[in-house]
Amino acid sequence: MFSKYRLALNQSNGFSVSTASNVALRKPATQTDTASGAGPDLAVDGDSSTCAATASAAAEWTLDMMDYFIIDEVSIHVGMPVLLFAWLI
Repeated sequence: MFSKYRLALNQSNGFSVSTASNVALRKPATQTDTASGAGPDLAVDGDSSTCAATASAAAEWTLDMMDYFIIDEVSIHVGMPVLLFAWLI
């Protein structure tokens, strides 16, 4: 989950701050290549059993937050596909 503080323009006194979690949920994501049909949207679908996968180690994954946020915490989970892991044993 992502924690965040969102700055919102308030007409009367400037900026106000509100708190929310998982601000990346269902935001537009892209990656430079895809492996096994695991597209970038799987990384932000809210389901911890799914993930995005890239075909190369040099691939890039990006997320459009669609707004400005002060991010307090970022959690990134990196793992090996189960089939590859079983092959290495």
